[in-house]
Amino acid sequence: MKEPEGPDRKRDGHFTKNKNKGENIKMKIATKIVSLVSLAAVLAGTPLIAGDGKTFKEKVVIEEPTQWYNAALSTGWDSLYMFRGVNVLRDAYGNDNNYGSGIYWTDLSFTWNITENDFLTVGSWVAFGTSNTSYKEVDIYTSYTHTIGDLSLSAGYIFYYLFPTGTNLYSNELNVKAAYEFDLGFMSLTPSISYFFNIGPDLDNEGFAKSASSSLRIFSHFCFISSIASSMPVSFSFCTAV
Repeated sequence: MKEPEGPDRKRDGHFTKNKNKGENIKMKIATKIVSLVSLAAVLAGTPLIAGDGKTFKEKVVIEEPTQWYNAALSTGWDSLYMFRGVNVLRDAYGNDNNYGSGIYWTDLSFTWNITENDFLTVGSWVAFGTSNTSYKEVDIYTSYTHTIGDLSLSAGYIFYYLFPTGTNLYSNELNVKAAYEFDLGFMSLTPSISYFFNIGPDLDNEGFAKSASSSLRIFSHFCFISSIASSMPVSFSFCTAV
């Protein structure tokens, strides 16, 4: 016998319809979510441009800005002032029995990174004697360097000035340099060759080097690098030159 449709039965039928409708909506939302996740997975594993070889995940990388300058400050003490193989302060200032003098020196430089391969450096080197306290020197220098792989080519200018010891002594010098770095893993070797040309003034006109004189320097720089522990990003280096 068919039961009469009372108010409770109508409410039950309406609830069942709404329940089925809600389940259908949830199923559609779940299907869309699965589709979006699948699309993202495809994009992450598929190159964005034909032949590019880079995926969506690899493309979304925030590049850190390149530092456009560097500054360096160093200081030290030398037991003798040796400049290009010459004991500069030996028998200096009329003291024929003077073997030489040590110096304290400080160097400050600023480098502008023009491009990844071009650099402009400006700096100053200041020194004074330890046993020969009357000696004081200030050098102002600038250089332009271009790198090609491990090869670096430089051209520069140096102004030398010795503080007055009765007369002013100064000099202007041009220089060019070529260097190549060999990375051997545990050490680096950088041989270089430099050419210096003095543009004056002459010895009899407050200069301390003969005008139009020149010199050639062959130089090697060694650096040994060693890590303290493989799990720590700490290393030390020992450098020397001949």
